[in-house]
Amino acid sequence: MDALAELIAPSLSGLSTGFEAFEQYLKGCVGAVLSATDVVSAGLSLNICTLRMKASALGFDERTIATTAQALHGEDLALFHFRMLSFLSVPVFQRESEGLLHVAGQKAVAEFNQLFERTDKCDEHVFSFSLPPTEREFSTLTSDGAYSAEWLSHAADLVDFVDTNGLSVNLEVREGDQLWQVRPWGAPPFAGDAPQLGSRAEVRLPGLRRLQPLHSIAATEPRILLLAHHWALLSQTLRFSDDAGTLEIKGFSLRDNRHWIVSSHGHPSEVYEYLARVCNVSCSFCYLHGNPSGLAIARGAKVATRDELDTRLKYYDPSKRHSLFKAQWEINEFLVDPSLTHVLTELRHKTASTFFFVTNGNPLDERVVDLLARVAPVDLIVSLNATDPILRQKMMQERPGQTAKAAHSLELLRSREIPFGVSIAAFPDVKRSDFDMVIDEANRNDAAFIRVNLPGFTAKLPPDPPFDTEKRWAEVIDWVQEARARWPIPIVSIPSAYETNFHQDFYRGADIWGVIPNSPASIAGLQPGDIITRLGDFEIRSRSELTSLALLLRPPVQVEFVRSGSLRVCRIPAAPPKYPYLRPVFGKYLFPLGIVSAPSLGHSDAMALERVLVSAGCSSPAIITSPLMKGAAARIVDDFLPEWSKQIKWVVAHNKYLGGNIQVLDMATVGDLQQAVDLELNGALRGADLLVVPSSGFNALGRDIVGRHWSDLATNLGMPLATVECQQFLF
Repeated sequence: MDALAELIAPSLSGLSTGFEAFEQYLKGCVGAVLSATDVVSAGLSLNICTLRMKASALGFDERTIATTAQALHGEDLALFHFRMLSFLSVPVFQRESEGLLHVAGQKAVAEFNQLFERTDKCDEHVFSFSLPPTEREFSTLTSDGAYSAEWLSHAADLVDFVDTNGLSVNLEVREGDQLWQVRPWGAPPFAGDAPQLGSRAEVRLPGLRRLQPLHSIAATEPRILLLAHHWALLSQTLRFSDDAGTLEIKGFSLRDNRHWIVSSHGHPSEVYEYLARVCNVSCSFCYLHGNPSGLAIARGAKVATRDELDTRLKYYDPSKRHSLFKAQWEINEFLVDPSLTHVLTELRHKTASTFFFVTNGNPLDERVVDLLARVAPVDLIVSLNATDPILRQKMMQERPGQTAKAAHSLELLRSREIPFGVSIAAFPDVKRSDFDMVIDEANRNDAAFIRVNLPGFTAKLPPDPPFDTEKRWAEVIDWVQEARARWPIPIVSIPSAYETNFHQDFYRGADIWGVIPNSPASIAGLQPGDIITRLGDFEIRSRSELTSLALLLRPPVQVEFVRSGSLRVCRIPAAPPKYPYLRPVFGKYLFPLGIVSAPSLGHSDAMALERVLVSAGCSSPAIITSPLMKGAAARIVDDFLPEWSKQIKWVVAHNKYLGGNIQVLDMATVGDLQQAVDLELNGALRGADLLVVPSSGFNALGRDIVGRHWSDLATNLGMPLATVECQQFLF
C-alpha cells in the first residue's frame, strides 16, 4: 500500500457504521476537485466550504459536511478519486483479475493489490450493482475540468454546495480559458422524467455474480447511486489492466456492509419484503406489468439468495431501529419464497411486531397457514378477486389447482384465527353478481374488511377492451355503497378520495364506512353511514381527527353521532379483543376501536399549511394538487384558513409519466409537477410568490417514484419552493 493509501485507510477502515465513511469519501473527492480546478458561478470563483445533504427523514436532515481543498501533490485527479472510491466499493470486472491491478490516468500509472480486499466478513452477502449507461467517449473526459464538471453534476443530485456567501447555484468548472457547466440530471431543461439507469432486472456475469439493478436504490439509497455514476465516469477516464490484459468495469460491490447500516422504523418488513421478488401467477390487470422502465423499483426474475436474506437479518436491529440500506423491488407474492419459514422464524426471535402480507391466496395451504399461526401476530390481505373459478383463472392466469387452494384459504385462516381482509380488483370482467359473491364469501368466513380497487391502468398497460373510467368507477361505487347496507363487513374503496370527494355529501365529515365484526365499535352498535360528531369530550370535525382520537382514547368512551338525520348517543365498551378484531393496526391500515373510515384532510393539515405560509412571509402562494383532491383541499382552506382563501392559487398536476387513468399526486413525478407549473406560468402562477408542494408525493428521502428529489423543481422556478407535511392516503 502506498503512502496515500496508508494516509486514507485508517480514516475509513475504522468507521464501522452509518454515514461517516461516505462523508469521508465526499470530503476527499470535493476537496480534490477544488484543488485541481476552479469552481465558479457567474464568472466568480467560489470557496465551497460546506456540503449540505438534501433533505431526508432518516437521520440526515440538513446534515452538513465541512470541506476544503485537498492538496494532490501532483497526483492525477481521477486516480485520487479512484482511491477514495475504492475504500467504499470495489470494481467488478468482466473477469477475475490476476496479479496486480494497473490503473492508468492522464498523468501516471498506479498499481494496487490489497487495497481491493474486502473488509467485511466473507460469510455475508456481497451487494453488487450494475453501472449506468454512458454516452461519453474517453476523449471528452481527458481534462480535469471536464471530469470534475461531470462528477459534480452527479454529486449535485445528493448534496447542495455552499460557499462562504451561502448556497451556490449554476456552477461551472474553469480550467484555463475553458468552462464546463455542472448540470444535475434533474435540472431544466428536463431531458425526461427518469434518469437512464440501464435494465430494471438483475444482470448475471460469468461466475454466477449477480449485479442488482440501480433502480433498486435510485429512490432509497442515492449514495450508492452516486458511487455507480462515479465508477461509470472512471471507466471512461481511466484504463485498467492486469497481468492477463485489459480489464473492463462492469459493475461494483460494496466493500463493507457496516457502512450501509441506516436508521429505520424497526419494522420486520425491512427484511421480509425481500421475500416478494417473484410471483406464481400473472394477473392480466397487475399494475407491475404497466410500470415504465424508468421507475425506481427493480424487477426480480429470481428469488433473493439465502445469503442476502441472512445478511439483512443480521443487521436488522429493531431495538436500535437499524437495518441495512433499503432496496426497492417490485412486490410480488411473499408466501412462495423457499426461505419463507427460515426468515419469518428468525424475525420472530427479534421482534414481536405484526407481520403483514398481501397474497393471491393460492399459497395458503395447511403448511403455510400453520407457519403463519406459529409466527403470529400476522395480518393478511387475500386478493380473491372472484369466487367463480373460471373468472378467477382468466383474471389471474393461474392453474385450477391453485384456484382451488385459494378458494379454501379463507376457511383455513378463520380456523387458525389469522385476521385477514379480502381484495377485489373491480375490472369490467367482474360483474355485479361476481362482486356480491366475493363479499358474501368474505363475510361468511369472518374477514375483517373488504377493499375494492377501482380499476386503474397506466399508458403502458391499457385495458383490453377499453372502458370509460368515470362510468366504471361510478358504477362500482354504487355497488360498494349498496353492499354496505346489505352486509355487516366494512367495505373500503381505493382510491378512497374518489368516493369521498365525488360520491358523498360530507367531504370531510366523520362518517364511517363500517365497523369490524366483534370490535368495540361493533358491540356499541355503530353502523355504516353514521356520522360521528363527538368522541368522549372531543368534538370531531373530520375523519382524520376521528382516527387520531380513537387511537388515543381508552374505552369505555361515549360517542355522539348522527344517523338518518337524528343525533344519537352510544357507549363503546372496554371489550377484550375477539376475532376478527384483534388490534387497531391492520398492516398499514388504522382501524381504531374497529371503526373503518376513509382518510381525509383535516384541521391539522390546514395548520401545517398555515405554518409554511407564515414562515415564508408570502402573500400570494400557489399550491400543487391533484384532480381528485383539488376540491377537498380548497374546502379545507375555506373552513380553517378563510383569510387565505382568496390569495391561494391552485395548480393541478396530472400523472403524465404513468399516464392511463392514474390521477393521484402520490404517484406523480417531479416532471409531472414541472409540466403543471409550466402550463400555469401565465395563469394561476401569475404573481405567485411561493409554490407549495405536498410532501405525500415523496418518500422519506424527498424523492419521487423515479428517484428524483423535490428540490429539482426549484432549480429554474423563479420563486421560492416549500413542501408541506400532509398524510399519505393509504386507501
